[in-house]
Amino acid sequence: GKKVIYDVHEDLPEDIRIKKWIPWFIRPMASFLAKSIEFISAKYFFEVVCATPHIAERFSQAQPRTIVVNNFPMQSEFPDEKVGCQVLSSFCYIGGFTEERGLADVIQSLEYLDSEIDLVLAGEFQGDGFERRVKKLSSWSRVKNKGWAGRSEVRDIMKSSFSGIVTLHPTSTYIVSLPVKMFEYMASGIPVIASDFELWRDIIQDNNCGLLVDPCSPEHIASAVKYLYANPDEARVMGKNGRLAFEEKYSWESEEKKLISLYASL
Repeated sequence: GKKVIYDVHEDLPEDIRIKKWIPWFIRPMASFLAKSIEFISAKYFFEVVCATPHIAERFSQAQPRTIVVNNFPMQSEFPDEKVGCQVLSSFCYIGGFTEERGLADVIQSLEYLDSEIDLVLAGEFQGDGFERRVKKLSSWSRVKNKGWAGRSEVRDIMKSSFSGIVTLHPTSTYIVSLPVKMFEYMASGIPVIASDFELWRDIIQDNNCGLLVDPCSPEHIASAVKYLYANPDEARVMGKNGRLAFEEKYSWESEEKKLISLYASL
């Protein structure tokens, strides 16, 4: 007799298919079971709240009362960001350190860049094996690893970078995802270097706020980094465009009204 709101931030069935800690021969059945349980359960929920249109498309087949509430950054966390004119030599990566999120390729891209350019990381490694392998790369010496960082430190890192990078690999989950870090880079007023996914193309190209690359090619990533570093005026224009798009379309303030309205209707 209770009204249940199911809040969905991840595509669980697809996530299961790429979890390496789950034996590969179990993943298809586990994914199918998760999808079936969610589908059946959704019929009995009062409403389903989804973090991306792709997830909502799946749930709306079971529950017509499905809405999209994007997980965008809050403007209050990024007030009046100004794009400075100082010359910066670092680009940054914020988030979890995994192979699927493209970190190894980003670090290897340093091999194709001038020595004055370095990479700043903020986050944590997920998996001891991946951490050991990455730290053996010759270009690791040019990485400034801040480890886990609080919100204020993350903002400072982004504001001290000439670009932010989000080059997730083209897994079935990531190509339809909307990573928060992409919009945080935009909120910080820095251009984004992002994977060339169709969904992201609509954001980056339409707002002229960054460059798209093949996330599995260190050389292609390096080419984008090199371009933004060599063209600071154009990079600043992209950063300003991203900030404007964040203020107009991609902030939490534009999404919270949907969630508040939903709970007001209970």
